[in-house]
Amino acid sequence: MKRNHLNSSTSRGFTLIEMIGVLAIIGILASVVAPKVFDAIRDAKITAAMAVCQTIKGACTDFARKYNLFPEDGGKAASSSYDRPYGDKATGPIAQASTNFGDLLISEGMLEKLVLPIGPAGSTAYASSSITLSQPGDPNGDSPGEFSASGIDYPVVCCKPYKSLNNKTRIFNAAQNSMRVVFLVIPGLTVLEAAGIKTKIDGPFSEDIEGASDIVTKTVAKSATGKSADVINRGNCRLVDGTGPNQDKYDAFIYVAHE
Repeated sequence: MKRNHLNSSTSRGFTLIEMIGVLAIIGILASVVAPKVFDAIRDAKITAAMAVCQTIKGACTDFARKYNLFPEDGGKAASSSYDRPYGDKATGPIAQASTNFGDLLISEGMLEKLVLPIGPAGSTAYASSSITLSQPGDPNGDSPGEFSASGIDYPVVCCKPYKSLNNKTRIFNAAQNSMRVVFLVIPGLTVLEAAGIKTKIDGPFSEDIEGASDIVTKTVAKSATGKSADVINRGNCRLVDGTGPNQDKYDAFIYVAHE
């Protein structure tokens, strides 16, 4: 009787050295590809956030066309049946002092929702004092006013009074001759998110700005010099150090409209 013998060359498995080589190649590919994938995901989220900002601008145009003004936060109440569909999910009637401009846009049906793919989606209680905007101390100086978001952990659309009659004191580059300014607050951003959104809005920057950390550091400190000084130190996206639960991150204030 003949016995069938398997060819030893076909039954041989991988050697330990071959397996180590394959794993090394996979590790190298992962180390090269993974950061690019994460960068692409982050860039897509920032682009989507910019699309939301454009939607808010369109809603502001509709509001101004209907009412011919932008009410300051706390100056006008939303409808009594309005329930805030984001953040603290406050239910109506919401006190006038706790109503922001985003609430008015949503309650009027001019903005469907306020959800962004970057930043936290928290639930802290909101009051008009949660986000403040101060005038510059020197009306003839080159120091725009300062923002503060006290512990807010979700995006908010605000309208604050800010009188500026010259290009030195304007709060945003696009807000010259303003009486009130509408802006989007995105709290709790990482360095890369903050640098990415600043670059999308105010970039590209000249070669004297070196990387994400440099963008964020100089924007927060308003310390840039040279060709990019104005758009880094002010621009239409302002960055400040976070506070409260976001104190290890950064808050972005993005120009939307003004009157």
